[in-house]
Amino acid sequence: VEAVEKETDSEAYENISSCLRQEANQGILEGDYAGASRILGVFIKHEEENNKATGQIMDNFIDKENIGLLVDDLLNDKPEIRDKAFEMLSKLSGRIYPYLIKVAANAENLRQRRLLINLIINQGPHAAAEFLRYLDDKLSVSQLLKILEVADSFAGNNLLVEKLSKLSAHYDYRIRREALKAMEKLNNEEEFQGVFLAAVQDTNPHVRQEAVRILGDIPNEKSFHALKAVLRLKHRFEKEGDEDLQMEACTALGKLEMPESVELLKKIIFAPLWYKTKHERVRGAAIQALGNFEGEKVKALLVKAAKDSNK
Repeated sequence: VEAVEKETDSEAYENISSCLRQEANQGILEGDYAGASRILGVFIKHEEENNKATGQIMDNFIDKENIGLLVDDLLNDKPEIRDKAFEMLSKLSGRIYPYLIKVAANAENLRQRRLLINLIINQGPHAAAEFLRYLDDKLSVSQLLKILEVADSFAGNNLLVEKLSKLSAHYDYRIRREALKAMEKLNNEEEFQGVFLAAVQDTNPHVRQEAVRILGDIPNEKSFHALKAVLRLKHRFEKEGDEDLQMEACTALGKLEMPESVELLKKIIFAPLWYKTKHERVRGAAIQALGNFEGEKVKALLVKAAKDSNK
């Protein structure tokens, strides 16, 4: 290391660099991350000093197999190894982020995925954009599900908004549902409210239920009227999940905490047409939702509901 720092002859510099590169890779294989990191740090310093020879060395400094070892060691039981692995990947990520993108899309472990995403994001907007361009329906369902789970890491990125909107219409219901969840995590529900409202009419009951749940966190007239439509009295449940959807809608009304919600819940609990066995679970959900509200009127309704013939 001292020799390469002092060497001025380009050929000799390349020869010594080649030896150090081999030593660093061997160190990674043997778990000597401290030594490998020290060697890497020297070449990063030289690159920052505009040493032309260093650029070519750095492009292939760590063998791809060893990059895989570094990624695996992000989950190592020993904190010092985890930290050194992350440190080395951080130093290399400007050159290896295309590889990290593919690894992140396949990583089973959520923590590992988040660490890899952070490494990619730290390379700037171009790296984040490349990762998000990777997020399309050409990927397998399992890969998309893994990426959607960490999509909130890219909050504020307009390309993410575009990608999530497209995936909310994906052919697989699991992707549509997880796209809704990812949108919710961005803490800007009103921007996506049109997508959520449309998802209430989805063909899949799990997607419909997810959309209804999310609408309960958007307290406005659009949400209320969508939930009211879901809670239309049904003489029979025609679609799979209709009953569960109505129960979820009652819960969502309770979260809205709008005056209109109280009147609608009151109707479901006490209107004669709802007094049928098939509606008892929905009525029970409405009573629970009513408990989110305060005031003497609500207390009186809850006391009355407690005396209901259907216990």
